[in-house]
Amino acid sequence: DTKCDACSGPGTGVCTECSKYYGLTGGECVLCGDDESICTSCDGWMGMGGCYACEGPYYLKDGFCKDCEDSHCYSCPGAGKGVCSSCKAMYYLDSGAKTCSSCGTGKYSVDGAIAETDCKSCSDTNCEACSGAGTGVCTTCAEGYSLAKGQCVTCFDANCVKCSGAGTAQCSSCRKGYCQ
Repeated sequence: DTKCDACSGPGTGVCTECSKYYGLTGGECVLCGDDESICTSCDGWMGMGGCYACEGPYYLKDGFCKDCEDSHCYSCPGAGKGVCSSCKAMYYLDSGAKTCSSCGTGKYSVDGAIAETDCKSCSDTNCEACSGAGTGVCTTCAEGYSLAKGQCVTCFDANCVKCSGAGTAQCSSCRKGYCQ
C-alpha cells in the first residue's frame, strides 16, 4: 500500500505507520478528511474530530482544522485577528502586530513568509506583481505595458497607459490629454 510508511509484515491490514494526510485504522491507512490538503495527521476517525495536525491556513481545535481568521495568514496558532505565525504568498509577517502586510508593488513572497526580507523583487522591472522568481511570472504590468504569457510587453503607442497587446490599435486607455 503506497499510503503505508511502515508495516508489520506482508499483506493487507498490517500497516503500523501512515503517510502524510492518512491515519491508521485497523492496520489500514485512511484519508484524513475530504482531501489531501488540510489535516496532515489523524487517527482515522475524522467524523469524531481525530485530527492531530493541520496545514496552513488552518489551526487545530478540538481535533478539527479551523480557518485562520485573517485571510492573509498562512499559519496561526488559534482563533482571532492578529495571531498570524506566517503569511500567504505576496505578504510578510509584521512580527509586532502578528498581522500580514503586503510586499508591495513589484515584489513577491511565497507561502510561509515571516519577515519583510522574505519579499523579493520581481525579475521584470515592468511587473507590478509577479508569482515568483524568473521570467514569465508577471501577473500585473506597469503603465504602458501589457501582459502577454507572463511577461510585460511595451504598448505600441507611447501615449497609451493600458493596452491589450503590443500591436497597433490595441490601446484601451490613453494618457491625459490624448484620445484613443
